[in-house]
Amino acid sequence: MDQPPYSSADVGDAWYRRVLKKSELAETRNDLAQKLKGQFVRPPEGNIRPWSLELSGRLLSISGDVVEDATRKSSELNRVLTKPRYEFRGLFFASVCEVRQCGAGAFDVYLDQTVDDRAHANLVVYDAGVDAEGEIDQSLLLDLVERIEFIAPDAPRLMEIQQRAMRGHDCE
Repeated sequence: MDQPPYSSADVGDAWYRRVLKKSELAETRNDLAQKLKGQFVRPPEGNIRPWSLELSGRLLSISGDVVEDATRKSSELNRVLTKPRYEFRGLFFASVCEVRQCGAGAFDVYLDQTVDDRAHANLVVYDAGVDAEGEIDQSLLLDLVERIEFIAPDAPRLMEIQQRAMRGHDCE
């Protein structure tokens, strides 16, 4: 039997999503919850997955330098625009351990490599975290948002994450 193209992330690893557009920034936790629900959380595309919804991001242990990664991605996206609008504005960041402790097992993180991105990972929502309308349950979403940290490009915490990416991880 073939192995699935995805694998469960190590409990000591971390998931992050690059914030490259001003419109992705959130003023409050509630604002972040609404942005996640409205803009970022989607059903998986293509292959069948054991989860119902996903939030694309990257796995810290594989991505390496997150600033270099975000800067490179911004440049790549801006190349086709006449007026650049992408720049590194920060990260949404969560430890795999924290994600798994959230929502009584409704969430997880999977490495889901693509041809273009070997560090691609999804923060996933299982059926238990989905409401009758097929969206992420609001109370679980608010619980998740409490565990997702926004890290600005000039924040000292960013240096800690860079160092963590280079040395390995422990469940925080």
